[in-house]
Amino acid sequence: MTYAEIQKKEKELRDALQKLEQDKEKLLAAEATKHFEDIHGKMSEFFQHFTAEQKAELKSFFPSDKVRGAKKGGKQSQEKGSVQPKYELPTGEKWSGRGRTPIAFQEWKKANPDHEYPAYPHKS
Repeated sequence: MTYAEIQKKEKELRDALQKLEQDKEKLLAAEATKHFEDIHGKMSEFFQHFTAEQKAELKSFFPSDKVRGAKKGGKQSQEKGSVQPKYELPTGEKWSGRGRTPIAFQEWKKANPDHEYPAYPHKS
């Protein structure tokens, strides 16, 4: 066998392999459609009876397209950890209203139990 014949045979085999891969993808797509219908039916019937752990495991099969901090329209929100303040004490202490209540706000609430925290921006 000559080098040219080997190259020709190699090309034929690559072409045949490519065709097999295309056929395989088509068959997999058809199988996936068939199984989707089965899975959808089972999920509709039994999902409400799954435990939280089972639901979380199922959810892990789906990649999240959400980006933390991303808003609709593709615009990014502020940097992580940077949230606009919701409250501001007369002392200038600010708080977003999220997470643990800062000590200054706890003390202010003890001194002013009948009042809500002053909204940001505070106006003296």
